[in-house]
Amino acid sequence: MSNIGKTVLITAITAVVCLGLAAAIFFIPGRRDTDSAGVGFRHSVDESKTALLTGIDTISIGTSSTDIHIVTESREDVTARLYGTVRSSSKVNLPELTVGEKGDTIVITVTRKDSIYFGFYSSDIRLDVVLPRSFGKYLMVRTSSGDLDLAPLSLEDFEFDTSSGDGVIEKLSASSVRLRSSAGDVEAGEITSSETFRDTSSGETMIEVFSGDLDFTSSSGDLIVGYRNFDNNVVVDSSSGDIELTLPPDAGFTLDVKTSSGDIETEFPVTLQGKVD
Repeated sequence: MSNIGKTVLITAITAVVCLGLAAAIFFIPGRRDTDSAGVGFRHSVDESKTALLTGIDTISIGTSSTDIHIVTESREDVTARLYGTVRSSSKVNLPELTVGEKGDTIVITVTRKDSIYFGFYSSDIRLDVVLPRSFGKYLMVRTSSGDLDLAPLSLEDFEFDTSSGDGVIEKLSASSVRLRSSAGDVEAGEITSSETFRDTSSGETMIEVFSGDLDFTSSSGDLIVGYRNFDNNVVVDSSSGDIELTLPPDAGFTLDVKTSSGDIETEFPVTLQGKVD
């Protein structure tokens, strides 16, 4: 292989490495009920809000302790629905859905006023967001502990930022993808991007079919990525997580690996340069 211009750079401290117009907002009155349910209270939430996307370049979604499900349909607006049930031993402040416009951005948030309660508390509150299939710009999702379920999307840019929630991405195409988490896992069926950045403390990352440059930073999270075609740069920096890259048999690359106590395995023929301890 004489024309090798791509690089796989892996730095690991303890790792096993394997290569194989203005927007208009419409509010639909919702239901917010509280009733006694035997022992304690049952609080029901069901509200929807809709916004037109004329002149909108960004959709920002922010929640706390609320799962998010994003799908697409043949439509011209974006609709958000917050629904579910909260059960508690006392009355509590229920989450509220807000949809507003800020410049060229539609901001969808789920907020909850601080409340102090004693006893039991459980919630299955969920946020469903329906986007137009024609929306292909910037989507940003931020959540503290809620999970994300993302249906197939084609965007300019995508960002997912969570502290402990997991992300499931069915199929995503974007010029730039950023995935950040403290402890949340990310599982994707397929991601195609020019560049993907993944930063996590301990969350695992698995992408079955991947295309594009990859920059991965982790303290202890594992990385499993499969390339169908490979003509890219991969940079991985991990303290103790395992790293598994599956490349096509005809992939040509320069491999730069540094590790203090981890093992390295490869099924590719390797020509060594430099010192081997």
